[in-house]
Amino acid sequence: MILCIKYLSPFIGQGCLFIASVSAFLGTVMNTKWWPFITFSFVGLAFSLLLWAHISSDFSYLNVVQNSHTLKPLLYKISGVWANHEGSMLLWVLFLCLYNLVASLTLPAHLKSPTNRIFACLILGFLLFIILACDPFTTVLHPPLQGEDLNPLLQDPSLVIHPPILYLGQVGFSVPFALCLVALLKKDLSVSTIQWVRFFTLIAWSFLTAGLALGSFWAYYELGWGGWWFWDPVENIALLPWLTATAFIHCLSMAQKQQTLKRTGLFLGLLTFGFCLFGLFFVRSGFLTSIHSFAVDPERGSFLFILLLLFFIPPLLLWTIRFRSFTANPISSPWSRSGMIVLNAVFLLCGTATLFLTILYPLILGWFGQSLTIGMPYFKATFIPMMLPLVVLMGLGVWMSYLKTPLKPLFKKLLPIGSISILSVILAWWLLPNATFLALLMLGASVWLMGNSFLYILKNQKTLKVLGLGIGHFGVGLMILGMVWASQGDIEKEVLLKVNQSTEIAGYTVTLNSVVEKDGPNYKANRAIISVSKGTSPVTILEPEKRYYWTQKVIHSESSLHSTFLSHLHAMLLDDEKEPYRLRFYYKPLINLLWIGVVLMILGGVLAALNRFKKIIILLALTMIPAFADGINENAAALYKQIICPVCLGQTLADSEVEEAVLMKTDILKKLQNGQNELEIIDELIKVYGAKIIRTPPIIKETLPLWVLPWALLLVLISVILFKWRGKSG
Repeated sequence: MILCIKYLSPFIGQGCLFIASVSAFLGTVMNTKWWPFITFSFVGLAFSLLLWAHISSDFSYLNVVQNSHTLKPLLYKISGVWANHEGSMLLWVLFLCLYNLVASLTLPAHLKSPTNRIFACLILGFLLFIILACDPFTTVLHPPLQGEDLNPLLQDPSLVIHPPILYLGQVGFSVPFALCLVALLKKDLSVSTIQWVRFFTLIAWSFLTAGLALGSFWAYYELGWGGWWFWDPVENIALLPWLTATAFIHCLSMAQKQQTLKRTGLFLGLLTFGFCLFGLFFVRSGFLTSIHSFAVDPERGSFLFILLLLFFIPPLLLWTIRFRSFTANPISSPWSRSGMIVLNAVFLLCGTATLFLTILYPLILGWFGQSLTIGMPYFKATFIPMMLPLVVLMGLGVWMSYLKTPLKPLFKKLLPIGSISILSVILAWWLLPNATFLALLMLGASVWLMGNSFLYILKNQKTLKVLGLGIGHFGVGLMILGMVWASQGDIEKEVLLKVNQSTEIAGYTVTLNSVVEKDGPNYKANRAIISVSKGTSPVTILEPEKRYYWTQKVIHSESSLHSTFLSHLHAMLLDDEKEPYRLRFYYKPLINLLWIGVVLMILGGVLAALNRFKKIIILLALTMIPAFADGINENAAALYKQIICPVCLGQTLADSEVEEAVLMKTDILKKLQNGQNELEIIDELIKVYGAKIIRTPPIIKETLPLWVLPWALLLVLISVILFKWRGKSG
């Protein structure tokens, strides 16, 4: 029985994908609440079968033959499922079904049905691609005894969790994409819709940030050159949606608070998921050469290109057609929070365009028979200088109000932080004499951002909103500080050492004690035993290896890393054949600030998402509150027209749909239900917000001239006229 199930499992997997595709098709034409669960269940079952095939080394699967080996460690047998094109696409669709299921369980009724249909189209398209062009359940007529094993570069713990987390980020933008498309179809972007869009965007952004960081960390210690970003085309493709999503999150804030930037927000929502699809196509199309890309045939690339066109061009055309349907309030002033967000979006989009150009331009030249390599110097001259004003504006923007902000008091408040930033540049110039001028400016900007973020948290109430914004921005500054200091103060040294010989690097003495042989599960290795000391005190033992993967006949170097709290010391064994052995050492000062900063960025995103979730729960609770009596509703409606929204540009509560207005209306309803009258509520609002909160100024001491002078003037004029008439008649 077990052998029968094992023999049939590839066909069961194919059947699951077929049933899931039928379910998705029905979801496009029928309004049923069950199809997301059915689709997720069958895609999940198919993925589980492929996972079990890798774990059990079932070489009747071609996918297992090409990416596994019986001697490969269990952890890498699991990661082998998504370390190839077919398995990674199945994981992509599984996460797409997962997000669809979550959205169908959480979204309100008026958003659920159209969102499900959009997801049904997405899922159906990718399932057809898997079934027709990259079937992970292709069988082998005569199964071999052993597989071909996995690329040694991918046999690493970071690569086990990096792709799933990256996919959770990229696929997560499908929910904001679907909600933006629903808003375009309905010609309506309400506050509740913006709440949901921002909530799912923050979740996806946090996952994408974590995925990019894990990939960066893998490149940092695995590829042997001590860098955390290659500016590789595939790395840049993954960064594109992160940049647009960052701009998208901030535009959504203004769309919710002040009813501005609605059209820009909708465009960025479509563009962000479009870049995710763009990356999916390019990584798997064979157009780009990269350690991250999958080698696939043109047929698969053509299929993915058609999906990219179908899922991106029509929504973009719809946005163009419906552009004028979404009216928005104008930006009050460049020196306001909305003005800062617009400027930040400009810099982020210019940076995105620069990266996009570096991906496409070499391909275009290639079609004309020319070749071009775009390396780090280009990005240092273009992308990085574009980000410098962005960092400065981030530090300034947290202090801006929604209306025009007076600059003189703001300058006085921020003068100490600005002074500290200038001093930090001078100190860095002294400590890092070889640092470039741009690096020093970036370092000063990072201190400026961290100082403003820290002060912002101190000066405001410690809510989830304040903590999310402050911690996230502080993390960006800390990350930049780590990047700049590590790149400008790093030390690299390549030496030839015999056993018991030593060398010095960054104040450490490193001694080659021995080189020993080691047998791994699917490789043989020579391991260098290197003792590290400072003065007379031992620090650690480094053990870099030169591995020979006999399953693939591949030689690969494994670095060894020691963390000295904030800095790192690397060691690599480059030549292990005979004495003297060639070794390379790196010292990266303050490099851990980079990774700590990324963690803080993710924490900020999570806190902001939790804050959004809290607001969403409030909005959902409003829909469940029993209807009030007609008289109370009428009184509330009349009050809404008298009260000015505290964050809008002169709108009353009756006209405003921002979050604060919705919460204020809820509070007024509750107070009326509890027996308070209109005058009592108005008095309470005046005590909190001042007289400006009431559309009709109250008759109080401060407003008495406003009420008396017009009538006094009228009385004086009438008296004068009557006096003249009386004189004439006399």
